[in-house]
Amino acid sequence: MSPKTIASTFAALAIIATAPLAYSQSQASGARFSLIEQSSAPKKIVIRDALWICGENGCATAKVNSRAEIVCKTVARKLGRIASMTVAGVALSDTQLEKCNVKAK
Repeated sequence: MSPKTIASTFAALAIIATAPLAYSQSQASGARFSLIEQSSAPKKIVIRDALWICGENGCATAKVNSRAEIVCKTVARKLGRIASMTVAGVALSDTQLEKCNVKAK
């Protein structure tokens, strides 16, 4: 085996080995929420540079670039009171949601 073939093989193995990690990190960086009045949510909305896709069970985005509390307050300010929210795999507590909902429209 030539050195070039060995290097190519190692590069391919590195990509294959890290693919599941990249997928799990993208899932962990996403967010979901449901509104108290979910029927008032638009089908799509951009909030803080994130595209949220909404349906009858809530809204979701693949990635958020802000802390959970900031995302929550911004969503509440734009869309209304939030019933539940999960950011990067961690659900916000009732206390955190109450603080967000103070900002609700």
